[in-house]
Amino acid sequence: EHPHHRVGVHFCTDVAQRSVSSVKYLVILDHSGSNAINNKMNPDGTPDRDASGNLQVGLKFATDLHGDFRYGDVKTPGSLLSFVSTLANSKNLSGASVAQNSYFSLINFSDNAKSIPSSGNFVGPTEFLPILIDDKNGGNPNDSGRTNYSGALIRAQAVITADIQNSKNCAAAAPGSTYPLNNCIGTPGVLMSSIYVIIFESDGAPLVGTGIPRTLPSGSPEPDPGLQPSGGLLNNVSSIINLKLLNQLYVESINLYTVYYYAADNKDGTGETLLQNMAQTGRGVAYSAQSGIPIDFNQFAPPSKLLKETLADVFVTNSNIAFWSGNSIPSVPLGLPLLDSDMDGLPDLVENYLGSDPLSIDSDGNGVSDFVEYYLNNGKPCKALDPSGNCTSGGANSYISGACFGVTLSSVGSAIQFKHTTPDGLNDCEKILLNNLGGFNSPDSNGDLISDWLEFKSGLAFVTGAAAASTLNDADGYNLYNKVKLSLPVNYPYGQILHPQPSTYQLVQTSTSTSQDCYQLTVHHLPVIGLNNHIRVEVLLKNSQGNLVYKIGMKQFSGTSLVLNFNDWNDPTEQAQSTWKMWP
Repeated sequence: EHPHHRVGVHFCTDVAQRSVSSVKYLVILDHSGSNAINNKMNPDGTPDRDASGNLQVGLKFATDLHGDFRYGDVKTPGSLLSFVSTLANSKNLSGASVAQNSYFSLINFSDNAKSIPSSGNFVGPTEFLPILIDDKNGGNPNDSGRTNYSGALIRAQAVITADIQNSKNCAAAAPGSTYPLNNCIGTPGVLMSSIYVIIFESDGAPLVGTGIPRTLPSGSPEPDPGLQPSGGLLNNVSSIINLKLLNQLYVESINLYTVYYYAADNKDGTGETLLQNMAQTGRGVAYSAQSGIPIDFNQFAPPSKLLKETLADVFVTNSNIAFWSGNSIPSVPLGLPLLDSDMDGLPDLVENYLGSDPLSIDSDGNGVSDFVEYYLNNGKPCKALDPSGNCTSGGANSYISGACFGVTLSSVGSAIQFKHTTPDGLNDCEKILLNNLGGFNSPDSNGDLISDWLEFKSGLAFVTGAAAASTLNDADGYNLYNKVKLSLPVNYPYGQILHPQPSTYQLVQTSTSTSQDCYQLTVHHLPVIGLNNHIRVEVLLKNSQGNLVYKIGMKQFSGTSLVLNFNDWNDPTEQAQSTWKMWP
């Protein structure tokens, strides 16, 4: 035992990045006839009459005759077309699109509401831009009819509901698949949460039924519609906002903003007030703007967020140490740290007895480590054995065509090597064989902040759904999490360990800011046998979304040195030595 061996680790979380979640803009545009020809209005929302009692109707009262307010153009900063065009054409310094997280869908409404594109799907700005230009110029705005707010809001709820279902389908798809073909925004097999920004523009009150007659330019009367009840419309808005409560994994936020636009000196007070109430119910902001003065769509973009990582846990272990609590083997003591030269989880004494190579992680070269095969094969560390029961190399590669068919090979040569999707220590084939299909994309399959390899090596269940080690006690009453962390043998009574010496951790936060935290960790009494032991440092962080970030470093003690220091993954010297591996 060398109680004075000490490991120091200085590390900082990665500097927080400004980031915006996937933002989906649902633009709802009023295409009622008042855009093209309108009554003169009184401030209270009733039509104005001249001295003879006649309604005043004409082009001069039109709110947006050519669609210039609702659409703008690509050269007018902040307008809808300019906003979409800027996103579609902007590149970052590496030449990649900056709009990869922005999507659009459009609803036009008058008597009825319709989606553009007709599917209602959200599309990227590059695809949406020509759709929007055509909607303004290709026979549109084509404004006519009434102002059916309810129809527009019901359609909006249907669009968002369908998009949430698409997100669920996409998250449930197999990683790397192309299903669902046209509706998968994001990466198949990966859950994506969205911010929905609804922008509802109208020039007046929601008139759809029958009511006061209105005189058309032809001089003939037309039934003037009645007003849709505001209570029902606010309920429509609430139903949309409540989609977040029903789908919290897939919806980060839903906000409804309203824009009331009007011709100079011709406000419809009823419409303006209702739109203000809708925005309040929709947890957004209400804007009023005179037609002809473009409203800046940049103000609807949600602010970027500072994605700061926080420290969740850190483990320091000696990869050249293994404990033995398996089948009784002559001269192999239980509960003591034993040398494991090849770091495969089987002590050298055990490998010598079983006929595997203590200097080779995979004695038979079939891509699966001796320790995993020992676990799978009832105490045999190799699939291929000679008549004496010793491991033989070659001719034992049935994993490639069998259980691990299709798993990518990282190299092919005299020994098979399967791909490691995560750097925790188990390759993809081994995770299949250990019945941990859910572990391909996580170094900590059961989410208990102990890596899969450390738990497997310690004899703990680690597959998806397995109980957290911190909730379990060994037969001696000691917490299993603490035994793993403090380099003590699991499944062996603490009271029977000869001269037990748990590792001790001293963790000090050396600095903190809004973007980064730095730490100095010192670990004493790490078990060491002989010289040049390999020390494994695992840092587990959580980002702002609560997702795991995993860093693993490996270095050796040098000769008789009693001190080993790690700097973090951004240190140039550590990078040059390939000390650290990261996930994702």
